[in-house]
Amino acid sequence: MVIVPYLGPSALDRLTEEGVSGIDLSGNGLVIVPGEWFVRSTGAKNLFPSSAPIKNVYRGASSLVARVFFACPTFSSVHEISDEILRRGGKTSLSTVSKALKGLEEDLVVGRGATIHLLQPSRLLDLLLENYRDSKVRLTHRIRVSDRTRGLRQFAQNAQESGAFVAGDLPSRYVVMPTSDDVVRVYTSSIKQITRDVEYEETSRFPNVELIETEDQTVYFDPSESEGFLWISPLQTYLMLVTGGKREREVAAQLRADLLEASTGD
Repeated sequence: MVIVPYLGPSALDRLTEEGVSGIDLSGNGLVIVPGEWFVRSTGAKNLFPSSAPIKNVYRGASSLVARVFFACPTFSSVHEISDEILRRGGKTSLSTVSKALKGLEEDLVVGRGATIHLLQPSRLLDLLLENYRDSKVRLTHRIRVSDRTRGLRQFAQNAQESGAFVAGDLPSRYVVMPTSDDVVRVYTSSIKQITRDVEYEETSRFPNVELIETEDQTVYFDPSESEGFLWISPLQTYLMLVTGGKREREVAAQLRADLLEASTGD
């Protein structure tokens, strides 16, 4: 049984489709006992409306609340979720976390009882994908560094010292790609800051690094570290791949399976 603050008609319809009982704290509910009972109560107003609802909990900074459930599917409190987002490189207020959770509960992807837990990993992934938009890019530079591994480490060190964000996009870390990684995309909040003391040639011919400047938090959230550099998370990599070309979409299928397996502990 699902228990949430409010179940609107569309949420009750979805519960009916799934054959799952649910009640809310506003007076709506659904009880299903296959072959014996079907009771549905609806029409009660939401007694827990948000004073300033988030327009879209699956996009932008507020999507960090949804995304963190793929890193840790169960939490004991709203504060713990907020702390985990901060620990993984995100930044959002406690009120935003609380409001985003209400939206996730209403969509029946997150449940709240003794714990706050992920109910439908596959549906949550679909909603993140449905609402995904490419990052807004300010600048792009294609460069060549003589020693790319050393250059990436210097980027990371410069980012740490300056407070800039940096994360590399290398899908082959998670899936088998049909093409080689001749050019590594590096996202950063400041190209100027991370390239300090790095010798490179800006060129459109035979580059081995593409620098992309963006403030989009979702790119830098929950990175993985390897050899002194940070790499974009599997979840963000999946969203980028599945919204790409045919080959990218094909390899994204395995990454999706891995994400769902990790979120359920299977």
